[in-house]
Amino acid sequence: MTAFRTLFLFIALCATLLRAQEALLDIGTEQDRPGIRWHTLTTPHLRMIFPRELETDARRIATLVDAVHPADTRTLGVRPPRIPLILRNRTTESNGFVALGPRHSQWFNTPPQTSLIGPVSWYTLLAIHEYRHVVQFERMKGGMTKWLYYFLGDAGWMAGAVFSVPMWFWEGDAVVMETALTHGGRGRQPEFCMPIRTMLLSGEHYSYYKMTMGSLKNWYASPYDYGFLLNTWLRRHHGADLWPRVLSRTNKISLMPFRFSQSLKKYTGRGAVKSHRAALAELDSVYRAGQNSAAVDSVKRWDRNRNGFTTHYQAPARLEDGSAVVLKYGLADQPTFVRIDATGKETILCHPGPVDGTPHHLSGTRLVWNEFRFDERWGYENHQSICCLDVQTGGKRTLISKGRYFAPALSPDGATIAAIHFGADNRCRLVLLNADNGGERRRYDNPENAFLFTPRWSPDGTRMAFGRLNDAGRTLALLDIDSGQTRDLFPAGANTVASPVFAGDHLLFTTADGDVEQIFACHLKSGALHRVSNRPFGAAFPALSAEETELLFNDYDLAGWHVAAMALDTARWRPVASLPTLRNSWFEPVAQQEAQPLWPGSYPPGDYPVQKYSPWRDLFHVHSWLISADDAARTAGVQFFTRDLLGTLGSSFGVDFDRAEQAAAVNAAVTYAGRYPLLDLGAAAGHRASSFVDETNQITRYTWREKSLSLGARLPLNFTRDGYWRGLTLQSRLQFTEISRISDDRGFGRHENGSGWFKPLQHRLTLYRYRKSRADIYPVWGQTLRLAYHHTPFKDDYEGRLMSLSANLYFPGLAPRHGLALRGDYEEQDAAPYRFSSESRFPRGYRERFHEQRGRFGIDYALPLAWPDQHFWTLLYFQRIKSAFFYDYGWGRDAGKETLYRSAGVEITSDLNLLGFPVLFDLGVRFAWRWREQNWRTEAVIGLPL
Repeated sequence: MTAFRTLFLFIALCATLLRAQEALLDIGTEQDRPGIRWHTLTTPHLRMIFPRELETDARRIATLVDAVHPADTRTLGVRPPRIPLILRNRTTESNGFVALGPRHSQWFNTPPQTSLIGPVSWYTLLAIHEYRHVVQFERMKGGMTKWLYYFLGDAGWMAGAVFSVPMWFWEGDAVVMETALTHGGRGRQPEFCMPIRTMLLSGEHYSYYKMTMGSLKNWYASPYDYGFLLNTWLRRHHGADLWPRVLSRTNKISLMPFRFSQSLKKYTGRGAVKSHRAALAELDSVYRAGQNSAAVDSVKRWDRNRNGFTTHYQAPARLEDGSAVVLKYGLADQPTFVRIDATGKETILCHPGPVDGTPHHLSGTRLVWNEFRFDERWGYENHQSICCLDVQTGGKRTLISKGRYFAPALSPDGATIAAIHFGADNRCRLVLLNADNGGERRRYDNPENAFLFTPRWSPDGTRMAFGRLNDAGRTLALLDIDSGQTRDLFPAGANTVASPVFAGDHLLFTTADGDVEQIFACHLKSGALHRVSNRPFGAAFPALSAEETELLFNDYDLAGWHVAAMALDTARWRPVASLPTLRNSWFEPVAQQEAQPLWPGSYPPGDYPVQKYSPWRDLFHVHSWLISADDAARTAGVQFFTRDLLGTLGSSFGVDFDRAEQAAAVNAAVTYAGRYPLLDLGAAAGHRASSFVDETNQITRYTWREKSLSLGARLPLNFTRDGYWRGLTLQSRLQFTEISRISDDRGFGRHENGSGWFKPLQHRLTLYRYRKSRADIYPVWGQTLRLAYHHTPFKDDYEGRLMSLSANLYFPGLAPRHGLALRGDYEEQDAAPYRFSSESRFPRGYRERFHEQRGRFGIDYALPLAWPDQHFWTLLYFQRIKSAFFYDYGWGRDAGKETLYRSAGVEITSDLNLLGFPVLFDLGVRFAWRWREQNWRTEAVIGLPL
C-alpha cells in the first residue's frame, strides 16, 4: 500500500507540473500565413524545414551545425538524436529557441541591427547557442526527469529540466559556448557585461536572489549576462567536467527543491548562493584591476526625472533650439519619445509601438524610427514599419506600414530616407526611400551579401556611412550616393563598431575598448584613429550640436543610460594605431577548455538532397500525455497531446475513469489553425457537477453524465500599435450534448427522468487595450471588455440562456505607480433546467451564488508600499509589497426578489517568487467588511500579476 501511495503521489505531482504548462499545449496564433512552399532536408543532426527561397541558407546551416556539433557536445558528454529545425523568414524578429512539446528548434533568419550580434555571423551564433540548448536538454534526460518523460512525454521532460535547473545555467552555458568557439561571442563584448561590471564598481553586490529573480525597481541581471559570468567562474575553478556531474546528480531527484544547488555544493564545496558571492568578489577585483588609469572625461548630464527607478534615455538627437529628442524607457516607463533640455525638463512627444532597440534618427524637426507591426492573425509574420513625427507640431504618420526596412535615417534636407532592407530571401541591401510616401528610389548593390546596419548621412547629403559585417568581421563603410562606390574605412575584424555619425573630417562611432564601450573617431581621408571618450562604464550613440562644438551621447551608470554632453575638442583625442579587438582575458581559461574557435566560420552549402515537405508526416505525433487525478476519490485518467511541427494542427484525446460511478469517459479534440479562423472540433462522454440551494436554504451538490459533440471557431486578432497593446478575440461554439444519470432530479426539476438533449450555442467577445510598464500595478491607461452570450436556439429537452458583460477601466492614480480601476459586471441567466457556468465576478467577501440576474460595480485603488527585493531564507523572495483599497456594490434578483451585497476593505499582497523559481506570484490576504452581515471576512488572494 505504501508503494502504491508513493506512486500515486508521484503521478499527482507530475500532473500538477503539467497542468502548470497546459496553456503551452494549446494551439494559439503562432503560425505562418498560408502559401509558403516548405521544403526539407535531412542531415545526421537535423531535419530542416524551410521556405523554398532559403534553400541555400538551409544547406549552409546544415554544414555549420555539422561543424559545431563536436564542440557543442564534448563537454556535456551527450550526442542528441536528430532534431527538427524550422527556419522562418516571414518575421523581422531576431531570435531562435529550442522547445519541447513537440521537440524542435526554430530560427528566425533576420539578424539584429544592434551591436550585440558582434563580429560573428547571425547563423554562426544561432548554431552554437541554440544547438547547445539541444545538448543541454539531452543531458537533462536522465534520472527522475527521464521518468517524468515516460509518464508525461515532452511536457514532463520540460517540467523536470526547467524546474530543477536555474535559467542562468541554461542561457549562461550557451553564451559561454558562443564566446569560446568564436572571437566575438557576447561574453567578449563590453556592452554585454557592462551592467554587472557597473554594479560592482559602483560598490553594489546584489544578492543571488535579486540577480536571478529580478526587481521591479532596480536594474537586474538577465540569465544571459549573469549566467555567462557565473558559468565562467565555476568552470575556471572546477573545470569543464563540472556540469555533467552536477546535472547527473540533479537529475536523480530533479523535482526536489534546491537539488541543483545541493549538487553544486557536492562537487565544488559551495552551493549556488555562496558560488554567487565568490564569483562577484573575484569579478570585483578583476574589474578594479583593469580600470583605465587615464583621467575620466568631465561631462554634464541632462536627465533628472528617474524617481529611483532604473531608466534609460537612448540615442540623444539634437534639435536646433539646443534640446534633444531621446527614447525614454525603463522599469517604470513604457517606451516614450521625449524632448529634454539641459535642465532636465521633459516633454512627452509620443508613445511609439514596440521597438527593437534600433536607434531613431532626427533631421531638422522630423524624427523617424522603426516599430514592430504585428500581423493581426499570423503570429509568425510581423513587419517593420517606418514612422515619422514632426516634433514641433506633434503630427505622426506611418510611412511604411508593413515592410522589412530597418534603421531609417533622414537626409539633411529631409527628402530622402536611407534604410537597410533585409528581404525574406535573406538578401541585405542599402536603399533610399521617398520621405513623403515611403516609395523606393534606389537600391545599392551588395554582391557579397554582407550584413549592413545603421546608415547615417553626411551633412552635405553626398555620402553615407554604415556598418558592414562579413566573414572577416565588422567594419564601417563609406558610400558615394551618386556613383554607388563603397570603400571600407578600416579592415574588418573582431570589433563592435556601431552608430556612425559625421563630425567634420571625421566619423565618430562606438566600439569596445577593453572592458568599456567608448566613442572613437576615424579621419575620413587618412584613416587615422582616435579615442574620443573616456567614461568609466560605457559611452554610446554620439550626436553633435548644430555648431559641432559639443558632443552629446549616452553615458551609462547603475541607474541606466543618461544623456550627457561634453566639448568636442579634437586636441584631447587620444590617437590609437588600430581598433582594439574584442577580448576578455578572465574568460580565456574557459575558452582553452573548448576546441579551437570556429571563427570566422565561412561554411559552404552542404550537398544534401532537398525534398518538398509534407506536413502529414508530423500531423499526429504524440508528444505529451497527462496523467490526471482531478479528484482522488472520483476520477483518474490520461490525456494525450499531438501537434504538427508548423503549429497548424493539434489534437488531444484521452480517457477518465469515474470510480464512484464505475464508468469510463472518453474525449477527443482537434484544432486546425492553418486558415484565418481557428477551427475546433471536440467530442466527449463524461461527467459534470453543479449545485443548487434547496428549500431549506442548503447548498446541495449534484452530478450528471454528458455526451457531447462540439464545433467552434475562434478568431484572435492582434492590433498592437501606437504604444498600446490591443487585441480582439471572437469565438463561437455549437455543441450537441445528451444529458443522463442525474444524481438529484431537483437540479433539473423540469424533467421527470432527467434525460434529454441539450444544444447550446455559445459566443464570446474579448477586447483589450492598455499601456503599462513593469513597475505599474495596474495599466496606466487601459480598457478591457468581455461579452458572453450562451443560449439554446434549437428546440431541446434542456434550455438555458446566459448573457454576461464584464468591463474594466484603468486610470493613473494620484502618484506615480498608483492605479485606479473601475469594474463593472452584469449577468443574466434564465431559471431554466440547465445553468451555464457563471462568467462574471461576484462581490468580494461573499461566496459565489446563483441569481437569475446579478450585477456588480467595483472600484479599486492600488498603491505600492515597499520594494524590498529581499529573500526569506531560500523559500520566498519579495519584490514588491502593495495594497489595494476596494469597494463592491452588488445585487442579485430572483423572481422579483432582490438581494444586495456590499463590501469594502483592503488587500495586502506581495509580488514574490517561491522556492527560487522565476515565476512571479501575487499572494496575500483580503479583509472585506460586509455591510449587510456587519462582519469582516478574511480571504486569501492568489494569482498572477496583471
